[in-house]
Amino acid sequence: MFKRIISILCVGAIASVAFVGCSCSCDGSSGNSGSTDATSSKAQPNAIMNSAVDGSYVNENYHYKLTIPAEIKDDVSINGNDSIVTIYDKYVKDLGDSTYKGVLGFIFVDSAAASIPYPDGSYRVIQTDDQYNYILKYPSEDQYDPEDEESKNSYENTVQYIDEIADSFTLT
Repeated sequence: MFKRIISILCVGAIASVAFVGCSCSCDGSSGNSGSTDATSSKAQPNAIMNSAVDGSYVNENYHYKLTIPAEIKDDVSINGNDSIVTIYDKYVKDLGDSTYKGVLGFIFVDSAAASIPYPDGSYRVIQTDDQYNYILKYPSEDQYDPEDEESKNSYENTVQYIDEIADSFTLT
C-alpha cells in the first residue's frame, strides 16, 4: 500500500513538472529561439522579443526608442531581447547564410557604474543616464558575401545609416 501511494505521488509530481514545463515553453518566454548572446551585465537572454514596426523600435524594458530613416525603412530590421538588439540589413539576413548575417550593429545596455573600456572605435556610447550606458557596437567581421554583388550593394546602402539610427535614440 505504501509503495502504491509513493508511486501515485511520483507520477503526479512528474505530470505536474511536465505540464508546467510545457506551458512555459509554449508561451515564448523561455528557450533561446531568436535570442542573441548578450555582452551586457544586465543581459536577459530569454526576455520578451521586441522588433521594429513601421520604422520604429521600442525597447519596453529599458524604455528607449530607435527610428529607422524613411529611405531604408523597408531594408532594415531591428530585433532582439530587452538588453541587446541587433540591427540588420534585411536582404542579407534573409539569405540565411550562416557566415554572413547582415549585421549593421548591436545596441546593448551596461551599468552606468561600469567603466566604459571601448577605446578601439568598435563601440560608441550613445547615451548615459543615472542607471545605464547605452552602447552601439559595430560589427567586427564582414557581414555580406563580397562575391555577391546584390548583397554587397544592399549592405553598403544600409550600413551608412547606422549612426543615424543610433542618433535617433531617445529615452521614453
